[in-house]
Amino acid sequence: MSNEVPVSQAELRPPGNPAATGLPLTMIEDILLRIVVADGRQSVTKVAERMHCVPGMLDGVVSALRDRSLIEYQGMDGRTYLIAATEAGREQSRRRSEECRYAGPLPVPLDLYSRVVRAQRPNLYLDRDTLTRAYSDLVVSAELIDQLGPAICGDGAMFLYGPPGTGRARSRSG
Repeated sequence: MSNEVPVSQAELRPPGNPAATGLPLTMIEDILLRIVVADGRQSVTKVAERMHCVPGMLDGVVSALRDRSLIEYQGMDGRTYLIAATEAGREQSRRRSEECRYAGPLPVPLDLYSRVVRAQRPNLYLDRDTLTRAYSDLVVSAELIDQLGPAICGDGAMFLYGPPGTGRARSRSG
């Protein structure tokens, strides 16, 4: 894991263009088209909300779908276009939905998701005195304190067992 690339602030911001999502453009187009077919005429802003992305990211995608006569503009809603699927768009959506019917937020690439989750891990510093204070209201042997430190800081799960009322349900922070 030490060779893992850290998460940059730019990666935590909503992508500004389809390439920045790390997803194939065809996947983004399919999801957008399924949403428009399912919901009927929608503003680009509403579609972006369903896809959990910024509306500006979809401008080029909508334009490309329009150029291929899969989407048509049907007016304006404020400063955004209202879009609807054409008959060809509904047919393509139906065909592509045989492979996948997903129509929701854009997926996050697994690599980015894994790095973001790992970056959330707190940087703990525990020593014997800190653990002894944290468990001072319990009868805990020095040997158990010595085992708890590495277990709390380790990568795996920690399982404490014992009879009811012995304080197993304590939080890790004490």
